[in-house]
Amino acid sequence: MSDRKVWKMLHLLYRLKPGQNRLSDQALVDVGIDCGPDTVNPLLDSGAVSYDAGLYTLTKPAHAILRSCIVANRRWQSDDMWVDYPSAFVIMPFSEVWSDTVYFQLIKPAVEAAGLECVRGDTVARISDLTPNIWGALLRTGIIVADVSALNANVFYELGLTHALGKDVIILKQADSKVPADIGGAHYHEYDLRALDRGKSWLSSELSQWAVDNNCQAVKSLRGV
Repeated sequence: MSDRKVWKMLHLLYRLKPGQNRLSDQALVDVGIDCGPDTVNPLLDSGAVSYDAGLYTLTKPAHAILRSCIVANRRWQSDDMWVDYPSAFVIMPFSEVWSDTVYFQLIKPAVEAAGLECVRGDTVARISDLTPNIWGALLRTGIIVADVSALNANVFYELGLTHALGKDVIILKQADSKVPADIGGAHYHEYDLRALDRGKSWLSSELSQWAVDNNCQAVKSLRGV
């Protein structure tokens, strides 16, 4: 199946010009969707698209999903999205002099005190290209904890992926650190390296409330993992 062409066909049918809600075979060919067995047929078989009198139409259920959710191209092979699972993925720089102190004395104990699994970015299996592995970890986690105290490209890239996925995120920064203008207006919590216990208490409380508000333990029981 051509994931890109499936993605393209769904969005074309969802956003046609006013007065048009169907596409012909020739119209699909004109935009590069020319392989029925790999693209069109799976959409017909799944019920996402219907075909009548030589024209393709998006079905009501598919239209409702596209109206409520962003349907993205599956660029990398990975698990499906896990929503509100009781786990936290930690995005932070790992080579700063304070990295391990903040992780082991503030973030990790706060996450675990809230009853969540804690996964740090540098523990993700690094097989071939790292990006698909990080992508898979972000898909599987329930919430992200991001420390932006250092201007680290990997941190901001992974935070961007987090926002694109629509995952909940808690942003931390040290009180004297600077953040880029693009996230300067974001809600974040400042912590003091000399008073990590206060930051730990705040983070644990926030994560515990998040888990309760989103019924995370019930989500875990349904998934069975």
